Amino acid sequence: MAVAKLKSSKPKKVRAGKTVQRIADLKYMGDEPDVKGKIVNDINLTRVFNWYNYMCSRVDAREYVEAYLKANKRNDDIKTLKRVPETWVNLQAGWLARILTRGGILNDIYMAKLELRIKEMFTKAGAKTETTDEDKKPELPKVNIQDRIKDKVSEFIGEFDEAIDKNGWTLSMYDWLQQKQIPANQAKIVAEFFRPIAEEAALLISRNADSGLKEGYSSFTSAQLKQRAAFYASILADCDRHSSNKKPAIRKKKVITPDKKLQSFKFQQESKDFKVVSINPEKVLGAEELVTFNTRYKTLTHFVAVGKSGLDVKGATILNYDEEKSKTYRIGRKTEEHIEIALRGGKRAFGKMIASLKTCVLQHRVNENTILLKV
Repeated sequence: MAVAKLKSSKPKKVRAGKTVQRIADLKYMGDEPDVKGKIVNDINLTRVFNWYNYMCSRVDAREYVEAYLKANKRNDDIKTLKRVPETWVNLQAGWLARILTRGGILNDIYMAKLELRIKEMFTKAGAKTETTDEDKKPELPKVNIQDRIKDKVSEFIGEFDEAIDKNGWTLSMYDWLQQKQIPANQAKIVAEFFRPIAEEAALLISRNADSGLKEGYSSFTSAQLKQRAAFYASILADCDRHSSNKKPAIRKKKVITPDKKLQSFKFQQESKDFKVVSINPEKVLGAEELVTFNTRYKTLTHFVAVGKSGLDVKGATILNYDEEKSKTYRIGRKTEEHIEIALRGGKRAFGKMIASLKTCVLQHRVNENTILLKV
């Protein structure tokens, strides 16, 4: 009788299994957060979520939701949960459910959020729930922007960690940030989460690593430790690069054309009584000085600009003038003489003239009785 010979096989290299990896992760992350009898609020919820995002998967999240439903005797919902595909299992729902089943206390906002996340999963599965009406949306208290940012970042980190478990240290954080369209401020939060992991990974391959730390990663080869350190260092670099590239562009100040600025600027084109005409109002924009004449009240106003940008207008109001140097004067019976000096005289003659006049309330607005004498 012939006996079949067994083929001899070469011994395979033993790789670090999930159990060994989990021991190393526990050494870094610590045990599952103790929430029994504690109120889990915004301050410590991020820390708790970070632990679950790093240590647990969607399979775990499903089990946590199922345990929560079982504790509340929602048997029909448990059947519905079993029909929800793994990719639709909501991580946040799993972590919140786990907190409750371990004796933690959540406020009304997060209780409502848990029920909403459960309903979203069931809706995707095309089923109704026991606790909600199909036609009514649960009333969810308003959550501030910071809470929403934390939720989004936490979910992103959870998904990225799952991808690491499946693909190893070959992922590109930059590609993930780009695909998920993560804003610059959120990318910085992601970096802060991975920073201590990256620092420990770098320490492991240095001469300063203590024996206790090395023991926790004794199952890893030197090459694996170097690969791990390079991977987590690249995460920080990618977050920094993404944040720099996502900086909002500086908005250029909208340029308003002179025509648009002057569309409500009313003034008197010409005075036949005093034989004067107004200059082009566009010359007022950016001018260092402006002299106007009110034909009704026989007043002369001298505007002096403050700053290098010169005078400006808004509606019928003169802007950007020096409140101390700009004044309105009564020119009385010698109106024609004073107008002539204002138009033809030099700075010295004009200064001497206004010094002899009485001032009144500054007329900073122009109207249909205002002649724009000169700038």
